[in-house]
Amino acid sequence: MAEDKGHQALASILALLAEVREGAYDGRLEALPADDSLAPVHEGINAMLEVLVRERRRNAVYRDELEEARTTIELQRAAIREISSPIIEVGRGVLCLPLVGIMSTERSEGALDALLAAVSERGARCVVVDVTGLSGMDIDTVRWLLRLAGAVQLLGARCALTGIGSELARTIVHADFEVRGLTTLSSVREALERFARASG
Repeated sequence: MAEDKGHQALASILALLAEVREGAYDGRLEALPADDSLAPVHEGINAMLEVLVRERRRNAVYRDELEEARTTIELQRAAIREISSPIIEVGRGVLCLPLVGIMSTERSEGALDALLAAVSERGARCVVVDVTGLSGMDIDTVRWLLRLAGAVQLLGARCALTGIGSELARTIVHADFEVRGLTTLSSVREALERFARASG
C-alpha cells in the first residue's frame, strides 16, 4: 500500500515537472501532512514554482519596458534625423537642405531619401544643398554629395551646392571626381537669386 502511494506521489511529481517543461507553471502539488516523508519535497517544488512564476512576471515587465524604450529611441532618432537635416521650402518650387555637422552613413542615406521624396511630392524645380556647416569632409562625403546632386537632377530638378570651402574643393580636385554639370555657388542667397532669374 505504501509502495503504491509512493508510486502515485512520484507520478504526480513527474507529471507536474512535465507541465513545467512545456511552459505551464500554474500546477501545484497537493499539501501533505507534516509527518509525511514527501511533504518537504512537495513544499520545495511548490516554492520553486512560485519563484519561477514571479521571475517570469518580472521578465515580462522588463521585456515590455525594453520594447517601450526601444520604440522611444527609434522615435527620437527619427526626430533627430529630421531636425539635423531639415528640408525647407524657401520659395515656390525651391527647396533648401542645409547640412550641419558630420554626415554619418545612416544620416546621409536618410537625408538623401527625404530630399528625393520631398522633390517628388512637392514638385520642386530647384534644390539648394548648403554645405557651409558640414565638418569632417572626406571622400565618402564628397561622393555622397555628388550622388545626391545627380539623383535630384534625375528627378528633373536643378541642384546647386553652396558653401563649398577650400577643404571640400581640395578633396574634390584630389579625388578627380567628375563635376561637369554640377552647379556650385558661394551662398544660398546667390543660388536663390540665380534660380529666381532663371524662373523669371
